[in-house]
Amino acid sequence: MKRFITIMLLLALLLTGCGGNPANLMETVPERVICLSEPPEKRAEATDFALRLFQNSLKTEENTLISPLSVLAALGMTANGAAGETLAQMEQALGISAADLNAYFYSYMDAQGEQLKLANSIWFSDAGWLKVRQDFLETNADFYQADIFQTPFTPETCTAINGWVSEKTAGMIPEILEEISADAVMYLINALAFEAEWPEAYREDQVREGTFTREDGAQQAAQLMYSGESSYLEDENATGFVKYYKGGDYAFAALLPNAGISVSDYVKSLTGTHLQELLGNAQAVTVNAAIPKFDAEYSVEMKDILQSRGMTDAFDAKTADFTGICEEGGLFIGQVLHKTAITVAEQGTRAGAATAVEMRAGGTMPQEDVKTVILDRPFVYMLIDCGQNLPFFLGTMMDVGSEICVYPAAPDPSPSGQAPSDLRISCGDASILSSPSSYTWTTEEDSGTGRTVIACGAAPTDNIDLLPLLETSEETALLVWDISPETVTARCWADAGSPEESATVKDGTLSLKSGTYLYEVTATWECGTASYAFRAGTPAGG
Repeated sequence: MKRFITIMLLLALLLTGCGGNPANLMETVPERVICLSEPPEKRAEATDFALRLFQNSLKTEENTLISPLSVLAALGMTANGAAGETLAQMEQALGISAADLNAYFYSYMDAQGEQLKLANSIWFSDAGWLKVRQDFLETNADFYQADIFQTPFTPETCTAINGWVSEKTAGMIPEILEEISADAVMYLINALAFEAEWPEAYREDQVREGTFTREDGAQQAAQLMYSGESSYLEDENATGFVKYYKGGDYAFAALLPNAGISVSDYVKSLTGTHLQELLGNAQAVTVNAAIPKFDAEYSVEMKDILQSRGMTDAFDAKTADFTGICEEGGLFIGQVLHKTAITVAEQGTRAGAATAVEMRAGGTMPQEDVKTVILDRPFVYMLIDCGQNLPFFLGTMMDVGSEICVYPAAPDPSPSGQAPSDLRISCGDASILSSPSSYTWTTEEDSGTGRTVIACGAAPTDNIDLLPLLETSEETALLVWDISPETVTARCWADAGSPEESATVKDGTLSLKSGTYLYEVTATWECGTASYAFRAGTPAGG
């Protein structure tokens, strides 16, 4: 049974009270029953669109993060009002027909759960000349579950739109619009929120201080979260892994380009088909993995990107054909605004995205071996729908945002005139020296003001063969500095891929384990902290 929308132009459709929210036109309208024989199989097309959009959005030296699913939803609603060449260009740029997009999102909206939530809305001006077609509103309400609002386009409405976006993204995107453009008459908006926990939160001992090396060689302090995973990704240019969220419906996937291959070159080499095959053929192999804790935000205006994909008429007031939206015609797309945010931490992942299309008036298996993937340099990452292997977030991590490490660096004088000295490790007649591999040191300027120098080198497990080796079969080693520290702690590893173990330091003496181990000793003085890495024990065959 067909439903009808009664558009009231007075109380119900104006702002409800001073500074209130516009009323949703769809709240009192019965739902129309939609019959689909079978939802269209569009994962390949959706993945191809996602990848092409990502490639066109990529920043070579900055973090990039987009949600192709959010952009596809907002443009899919818009396409329901396009006609002629404008519609043809939009469908070619999206890679999917408007009808198939409707069916795709109808099924997607109906199947969404608690971890991934999509919401859509259409906001249009109450200008008397703007006669929005009833079929256009009905179609987007039916297939996209879109909320429909008609309201004066005032600063209060801008606040209401941003409030709707903030609510639907769980606060991850607090604002999509800075202001309503003077000639804007409609906004078609998608909001997406994702929140999921890892099956097991990272324990304290799985989170370690490390370094992240940018493509320009600069090093940054980073907190790396270590875990063992069981889905390994590999092609000729990169290795990676898949880490599932609780429930297994969604996952975090990362791809680390091989040494010598830049992130941008790797992303540009990908195709939708290759990415689908890569995700669909993950190897059941143990992976020693590490993910840096990070937060990222990104915003982009996609007009140029979409025009470069052949979608030109929609942005041209003279050629745009959106007669399916407005009886009088004369509408065109002014902007496609897209914002994203993500947090990856010990408990899980939170992510949000919003896309606003602004319409203006003007013209017309068994495990075989163990792999290691440490994300301590720029990498590509995705949030994927495991049922379809569809990436609904795509990003690059080029910069973890922490202070650039000063490395290698000669320590500056401290307030006491001292700097972190070398550590001497000795057993009887055998001894070695270990220089600080990293330190945080408070210095004093001529003016008397203090500053902090952070110098971080490679993580202890990065270059084991280069570390000094104390060859001994003794059970203890003496630790000696020029000035004794206030506190000393230690940890150790059997090898680069093994779990961290505790090591005991008492009265300046380190207890050694049987066999050759890698040790990291951290010493703290009043003016700073320094860490030292070395090996001690009897080498194999010794």
